[in-house]
Amino acid sequence: MPENLIRQVQSLGRPKVLVVGDLMLDRYERGSVNRISPEAPIQVLKVERESFRLGGAGSVAHNLSVLGAQVTCCGLLGHDPEAETFIAELDKLDIRHDGVLQIEGRPTTLKTRFIARQQQVLRVDREDASELPESMQICVADYAEALIPEQDAVVIQDYSKGLVTPLVCERIIRTCRRLDVPVLIAPGRGADYSKYRGANCLKPNRTEAANAPRLELAGDDASRRAARALIDELGLDAVMITLDRDGLYMREAGGDELRVPPDALEVFDVTGAGDMTISVLAMVIAAGGGYRDAAAVANAAGAVEVTKLGAQPVTCNEIIAQFNRQSYGYARKIVDDGALKRIARDLRERGKVIVFTNGCFDLLHAGHIRLLHDARKLGDVLIVGLNTDASIRLQKAPDRPILPQEERAHVLAAIADVDYVVLFDEETPKRLIEEVVRPDVLVKGSDYEGRLVVGRDFVEAHGGRVELVQIVPGMSTSSIVSKIRDTGTRGAGYQPANE
Repeated sequence: MPENLIRQVQSLGRPKVLVVGDLMLDRYERGSVNRISPEAPIQVLKVERESFRLGGAGSVAHNLSVLGAQVTCCGLLGHDPEAETFIAELDKLDIRHDGVLQIEGRPTTLKTRFIARQQQVLRVDREDASELPESMQICVADYAEALIPEQDAVVIQDYSKGLVTPLVCERIIRTCRRLDVPVLIAPGRGADYSKYRGANCLKPNRTEAANAPRLELAGDDASRRAARALIDELGLDAVMITLDRDGLYMREAGGDELRVPPDALEVFDVTGAGDMTISVLAMVIAAGGGYRDAAAVANAAGAVEVTKLGAQPVTCNEIIAQFNRQSYGYARKIVDDGALKRIARDLRERGKVIVFTNGCFDLLHAGHIRLLHDARKLGDVLIVGLNTDASIRLQKAPDRPILPQEERAHVLAAIADVDYVVLFDEETPKRLIEEVVRPDVLVKGSDYEGRLVVGRDFVEAHGGRVELVQIVPGMSTSSIVSKIRDTGTRGAGYQPANE
């Protein structure tokens, strides 16, 4: 199955997708808390950096753009600095935004999250969630209707902020149905679901599905009954219910159903997971895929998204890597530079102690196992840098390594003490240490006593330390290879004794 889904992701292409919905700007104020205010019993956050991201329907547009879609965004902003920041972000992503209206006297929805290390300590929302004047609703509907004929799919992202009204939904859904353009909806919290009648697919989460009008849901069969009821009542083609820690459930009008278990290696932050799911669902459907495949791909993308801090997009390559890891559970520990840089940054923000060691690890032996076990005890997470085949040939001999890099990486990843494995092509791990991992503890074997440890200066300059752990005397891959060769040489002319 993963092979088919990988091909599905690889063939997504560049479909055209229109995103209509509530636009928000997310602001992140990150820093540290080291004291309590003398003015009141509250924490004092010392802000160290500020960043902005597209939120709400803007997050969906961002996700789709990163996945390769040609995106048009339709929604509402105010006339304020936040709107200018939002539009500038759209321009960076080459997202069309002539359907983004700006209204005097109504602020751009702004969600400000204050974060100490990895923990949100406060969120402040500035918004006007009142329903748009009918004249504005008509403008939004007119614009969307004019673009629908050239789209491969339409997404309506409802956050109940006043834009996704019955008038807007009815006109967009009616036009999409007439032109056979799939329309997918992420419903608003507490919304009247009757306005979504006739859509192709609805994607509520567990709570939203349970709170849908006239549905009484309890027990293990709740998702199935909710999906069936929504399909029957609203005339939908499919319903996909995201179930947070339990994965997702998908059901089509014909009765075909799929329950996909969760697949996240580690959950850092669930922010943005719902936006990612509807984005991937729309991307696969726009590219001509079916709901069953779309659900599986969306679940894999969600598993990647929750490993990131805050709402961040997921690439097609990351989704493919997630499917590759499904074949062997431990293989998900094998990551590339980009993923590892993000993982290491998130680990630091969570206050975790990162331990790093590196080597060839060719023909894994007891000495390797002891080094890795002792290294893991020095912190919270152990990252292993693994020399590629080309790197080893430069250092050792043309006939080394014995095992290719893919096999060596899988063997390392299967060891419980190892959290992540990353390959590096250079002769030394200097770049990996300084630019990607930035470890708190750098580990080498005790045979490095009095020798240069690459990365020592950088690690110690940034408050870390170098640890030399005891090695197993006389144990090395080279000695094992020599022993095998000696045995083979003796065996060539060996004559057995009389029995």
